[in-house]
Amino acid sequence: MDLDWFDPSPEVVIRPEVNCRRVWQRRFGKEYIQISSTVILANEGGRIFELICKELDSIASPVYDYRDAGYVYYEYDAPKSGPVTVFRAPEPGPWAAALLEELIASGGRQFLLMNRTGSLRATVPVGSLVLPDELVREEGTSYHYAPPDVRLTTSRQLNQRIRDIASGLGIPLIDGKHWTTDAIYRETFAKVERLAGAGVVSVDMELSALAGVAYFRKCELSAVLVVSDVVARDHSWNGMTTPEFGLGVQRAAQIASRVFRFEESQSVSH
Repeated sequence: MDLDWFDPSPEVVIRPEVNCRRVWQRRFGKEYIQISSTVILANEGGRIFELICKELDSIASPVYDYRDAGYVYYEYDAPKSGPVTVFRAPEPGPWAAALLEELIASGGRQFLLMNRTGSLRATVPVGSLVLPDELVREEGTSYHYAPPDVRLTTSRQLNQRIRDIASGLGIPLIDGKHWTTDAIYRETFAKVERLAGAGVVSVDMELSALAGVAYFRKCELSAVLVVSDVVARDHSWNGMTTPEFGLGVQRAAQIASRVFRFEESQSVSH
């Protein structure tokens, strides 16, 4: 049986615009929450959500603050900027994709995923920031949202915005292809070498699943990923407790807090 699981029919068993009311009720005690059109999805690892909120606290006002439950709605003080929502994202891909459906049903249209990632290359060390473009789909969720022949990518427009902000902050980014897989215990060295040779820089368990949802729902989605580990045969890859990873997360939070804020100058002091 092939991977052609895509069915374009709009008649679904569980409707996200209905089910999200139950989700919000369980999580926040109310059926409706305010979701802006621009949303930062922050993964739980490495204090990414917490640090993005800390950055935003200094340049925006929290209007609805449920940060202990993973949701804050901010309004910027910049006149050309609308509100932005920060939401803690679950893992792996299917749960993150379900949350994205619920956020879209509640009003979200542009999304920035902030997550940690594994590096396939020694030249992309722990703490590096990766800006993925083309996505290698090796998970099951995206095939329900886009046929197998669709080449999923992140948003070109948002990616350029991220590059401009990172440049203004003096923060280097690494562009490249990205691999999403469901099977962490089947990431073989042969596959890693083959994908790295084809231009793949990094790997996670969520991004192409989220990109499939965004493609189907006609939304924009990009990502900034912090390298937390590098493939190594001696199994010495875990870098989440290192100063380099901590610095990477701080830099990622600086970028994320400014992606949906529009002003003439994006520079900050270090």
